[in-house]
Amino acid sequence: MLKGKYVKVSVMFTKLMYNLITQHKLPSVVGILKKAAEKIGGVTIGHDYTASCIFSKEHKTGIIDKIEDAILEIDIAIRIGVSNP
Repeated sequence: MLKGKYVKVSVMFTKLMYNLITQHKLPSVVGILKKAAEKIGGVTIGHDYTASCIFSKEHKTGIIDKIEDAILEIDIAIRIGVSNP
């Protein structure tokens, strides 16, 4: 059992994201959420098209920014040819 106050975020794909993931132009949703959660000490579970993350409540207001940052970082990595962003 976790001690403290935590928040859970769930992310599901959109049709556009589904298409980009299947074309290998965007990493999986769990990959995006994991990258964001790393920065705030969160724990992520999921698969290509849906994922969840649990993290300390103190980071609640910043998680959207972290997810957006992760998408931008991964997008840049894909554009410059990094094999595993």
